[in-house]
Amino acid sequence: MSSAASGAKPTVAMLVPQTRQSEVFTPTTLDRLSSFARVIALGEDTAALARRLPEVLPEVDACLTGWGSPPFTLELLERAPKLKIIAHSAGSIKRLIPIEAFARGIVVSHAADIIAEAVSEFTLLLMLTGLRRSHLMDSALKAGHSWREARDIFAGHQLAGSDVRDEEPLPADSPFRQLDNVFITPHQAGHSVETHLKQGAAMVDELERFFSGRPVRYQIGQSAYATMA
Repeated sequence: MSSAASGAKPTVAMLVPQTRQSEVFTPTTLDRLSSFARVIALGEDTAALARRLPEVLPEVDACLTGWGSPPFTLELLERAPKLKIIAHSAGSIKRLIPIEAFARGIVVSHAADIIAEAVSEFTLLLMLTGLRRSHLMDSALKAGHSWREARDIFAGHQLAGSDVRDEEPLPADSPFRQLDNVFITPHQAGHSVETHLKQGAAMVDELERFFSGRPVRYQIGQSAYATMA
């Protein structure tokens, strides 16, 4: 019987460091979480969370994770017999949650679908930038080129955009840094203030839905895990 079914509030471990909670949770969202769950706040930073996590896991029904959360290990999963759901308020989960969590029947949800909206906007920005080359014209003018040179100097160049790469941070000597026709950004496509707060709200909603017996919206399965970051 779940905590909700027995009338008691489920216990949720807040594994987003206090120093980063305001990035993804509004006060209203945190109040909403406290309205249906007993929330255990574990610390200000990742190190503090990692120290306290093993001692609280035996009583935890759910974990709310995000940027700065310590990774789960098989040893930690062994210490969490009541853990039913991990709601991750960010996108990448492989560094955080081992695949064995699925075999234990733990529901895993994450906010990648929320982030996808911002990524789509950023993709459109890169496409328009590649077509119009406004940033290259700006750089040319600021470097002292004439008005006409700024319009014509990059004519005919193909432009590529790159935000996410296998190796991050991008090394200082990466050839990508030397290519004028490659527009590079530091893994920021999904980042905006509005998107971050939507991510937190969506995962609190996911927990509320789960513990009230309603279907969750952002659950991922083991088969999808293999193709995700």
